[in-house]
Amino acid sequence: MKIARINLLKRVAVAHVFLLLMLVSSSQISAQSANQFYITDIDHRGFPDVAVTFRAITGANKVLENLSENEINIYENEQRVVNFTFTTIPDLSPSHVVFVLDLGVYFDFNQDAVKSAMHHFAEGGYFRDGIDSVTILARVNGGGRDRTETLLSTTTSKSDFVETVKALNISPDNRETITNGLRAVESGVDTLSLSQFEPGNSTIIYIGRLIQQPGRTQAQIVPRAQDLSASAAEQGIAIYTFHAARDLAYDSALRALSDSSGGEYVPLFEDQDNRRSLSLIYQTIINRGIRYQVSYRSQLGTSNDRVVAIVPVGSPASTATHTIMYNVPLQQPNIAIVSPENNKRFPRNPTPDASGETWLYDLNSIDVVAEVTWPDGISRTVTTAVLLWADSQTELLTIPDPGGNSFTFTWDITDITEVGVRSFPIQVRVTDELGLSNTSPSQTIVIEVLSGEGVIIVPAPTLTPAPRATPADPCERDPDGSECKRETIKQASPLVGMVIFAIIAGILGFALFKARNELKKFSPANLRGAVNAIKTKIFGAEGASEPLAKLHIEIARPELEGEVVDMFNQKLTLGRDPQQCDVVLYPLQQESSVSRSHCTIQYDQGRFVITHHSNSITSVNNRRIRSGSPVPLNNGDVIVLGQIAVKGARLRFERLGEDAGTEDEPVESWPTDIFEDDVNDIDPFEDLPDVDDDIALNDGWLSGEAK
Repeated sequence: MKIARINLLKRVAVAHVFLLLMLVSSSQISAQSANQFYITDIDHRGFPDVAVTFRAITGANKVLENLSENEINIYENEQRVVNFTFTTIPDLSPSHVVFVLDLGVYFDFNQDAVKSAMHHFAEGGYFRDGIDSVTILARVNGGGRDRTETLLSTTTSKSDFVETVKALNISPDNRETITNGLRAVESGVDTLSLSQFEPGNSTIIYIGRLIQQPGRTQAQIVPRAQDLSASAAEQGIAIYTFHAARDLAYDSALRALSDSSGGEYVPLFEDQDNRRSLSLIYQTIINRGIRYQVSYRSQLGTSNDRVVAIVPVGSPASTATHTIMYNVPLQQPNIAIVSPENNKRFPRNPTPDASGETWLYDLNSIDVVAEVTWPDGISRTVTTAVLLWADSQTELLTIPDPGGNSFTFTWDITDITEVGVRSFPIQVRVTDELGLSNTSPSQTIVIEVLSGEGVIIVPAPTLTPAPRATPADPCERDPDGSECKRETIKQASPLVGMVIFAIIAGILGFALFKARNELKKFSPANLRGAVNAIKTKIFGAEGASEPLAKLHIEIARPELEGEVVDMFNQKLTLGRDPQQCDVVLYPLQQESSVSRSHCTIQYDQGRFVITHHSNSITSVNNRRIRSGSPVPLNNGDVIVLGQIAVKGARLRFERLGEDAGTEDEPVESWPTDIFEDDVNDIDPFEDLPDVDDDIALNDGWLSGEAK
């Protein structure tokens, strides 16, 4: 009676210890809440298309079913993949199961019940022949030696497994003492680790009555079982414990061994059918092979190693527990111009329009064809293709589909109108979807603009109406009739006209005689004085002071280039209209990006300022100025009117005097709203005037001292 009471107290103490350990174990499992993703395969044969196969396990080492794409992030070299497709693979990956039989001296469970539990793994349809693998180990103690024996080496043969189970002899005969069951579990962990199976899809099934270790109590064995369970979980191995005992006593160590690894504790019964509960367990084990796949198109242009990681949403790539690496030897694309051939000449022949006042050209564009090849054998999408010529570029807006290797540019040459032969070096630059770019070798296109001289404009024939028959004299028919009176007036009209002309000529002669003294004022000397008077009105009194600044004309109509304008203290207007401008940079009838009245420069409060008045472009030192906002000019400033490539003008401002080396007020210190940020979105052309307008180049102001 006393002994029974002591045993009862021991069982109560063990139960309290087990409950305490379960609480600690539960807190540890809850702390391992982050999901883990084991990448099992990567397919980059269709690069830049990449497919990654992986398995999902919870922080408690249980299979994560029904995963969705909203729960994961994919990284390649720590760069997040934004666009990817997510699928569940219908076929389960192979499972790897190790049965561990702990055949110590106290193992007295019905061996038929044990065999039935193992046999159900195969006959229940869970072990897939030729796919899954199984191993059977046993912990025995005979001949005074505690050891682990291999009853069935790792095999994928279903029949081998079934025959081995049938032949098992697990009767209690010839058992001398206790066994160290945890050592057998350690052997199972080593077997799975050394076999290099896919992580997260390996399982150990321990079958025994109780876990024993020589010289240790159950309370001491429980922490060791927990440590072994946690170590197995870190390697993606789940441990299930089948408790083969009639009274299910001493279960604390078995529960600790299974719970911390993501497995389960399963009691077996001798007198009941265990297949229903075992079916759920075996299906859970097989479901650890659920696999998912993500497919994406890589955006990295590196030829170094690429590391792929899958992590829960919100976690950085560095938290990944398992990654996979692959390498693709990328090379830049090759690009070459295949048409037109190098140094091909393109003539532009002018013909007059119907009015005979405007030239029309027979060639206004040239097609440039380029081809791209992939020396690394990896075709990819070209995202940008640009035709480079002179200082300009033409971007191809329509990019072919992936796999296309030909690009056709339509080069607009309508602005090339200067008579003569010009050579243009051209190149093509392409950039692919991975950011790799390359430029073709330079090739030359020759454009010859022919003159319109010698072209005879044949006017349209004028149709002359047939002459009418002269009627008979009406006065002969009716001297008093109205027709006779009209005929008389008609015949007298020339005489009247001659009389009127003689009167007017006499009046004009008299007026010229009276004005002969006034005409003396228009002698050559007096004409030069009049010009100087006009110059004084524009630039100030030259005799009163020295010029304050000079304006150097670097690019304009040929006869103006290289000229220098002396500037005093008055306003100077620049443009193309001689009626409005003091300096006419281009003829009014010529196509140019300089406006009729483009801008003004004037002396204001001790400094010169430029004011833009045009819909075209005016820039100072490559910064475009807003219309109507005066901008100060400093010594050496470069002024561009319009666009140089479209008959624009370039001037250089020179400040004279003591302040020539210092800036009155740097452009950068002026308010930013007087400048425009982007000059490229403005059409440099404006409507051209009618060609029959009165055109004056107005370069008389360049004569004399002002020149």
